[in-house]
Amino acid sequence: MEHDAGVAPAFTGPVLYAPSVYGEYGGLPSAPFAVKAEAIDRGRQLTRELSAEALVVSNLPPSQCAQWHTARPADAQVTLYWAHQALVGNGVRDFLGGTSAKHRSEFLRQYRRGSEAGLRLHIARGPQLRRYLSVFTQQARATSERRRPALYGEEMLERLLQVPGAVGLLALDRDGDLAGGFFAFRYGSGLYLWAAAIDQTRNSRLHTYGWLMHQSVVYAAETGARTIDAGRSNYLYKRRMGFRAEPLTSLVYLPRHNTRPISRLRAFNTALETQVHRAWGQTGARSAA
Repeated sequence: MEHDAGVAPAFTGPVLYAPSVYGEYGGLPSAPFAVKAEAIDRGRQLTRELSAEALVVSNLPPSQCAQWHTARPADAQVTLYWAHQALVGNGVRDFLGGTSAKHRSEFLRQYRRGSEAGLRLHIARGPQLRRYLSVFTQQARATSERRRPALYGEEMLERLLQVPGAVGLLALDRDGDLAGGFFAFRYGSGLYLWAAAIDQTRNSRLHTYGWLMHQSVVYAAETGARTIDAGRSNYLYKRRMGFRAEPLTSLVYLPRHNTRPISRLRAFNTALETQVHRAWGQTGARSAA
């Protein structure tokens, strides 16, 4: 990302991440300020013991970012990703209320085409997803590789089956085979679409991704969710569908004051903001057209 932004690397050695930079969200959301402060203090101590260059608390939504800043002000920050949320309302009609007529029509067309091709929704809660796990993982890896390195392994998903609220929204074809699916979590008032697995060889014919998005909205409304969170990446599609982008900011805590990484991280963050606003401006122009 630094290379694409045209800036010098902020770090040249090991960095401590809490949690992984690839996690959707971070930040001990229910922990009090004292716990966050202790986590930073001990994290900084660990960076010194391991000769690491920084402690990074990654992917904090705005409210969490403010809490960590209050607990211990960060030396620098950078927004690497944006998550996307939309209100569900009473279902698809309310969900589509803020989209253009063109994109609303296309969304419904893709759902209709997928249904006509024989796709049907199967809900697999937690361990029930295990029988589909091998194929789901293969499709999830192929899907993620289209935009970034493959992030998913079967052993990772196997453990996540035990998390309360874990659910697979699966698109099965006429033969009962998996055409795609969303690994999701129903938590609080939201449905979180955590990982997408799409059979890329059939997606253009079945419109699997759009069909699953439609069914996810239906499932969210039926289970009483107020919001649907579609996570990161695929920004253009989600913006067109009316999702609100929420910055996920990573806070950087240095083991000792050092102006070089601070200035480079500031330059990096500015470059990313410029790229994003330029892309969103182009998106708005295309959407209006």
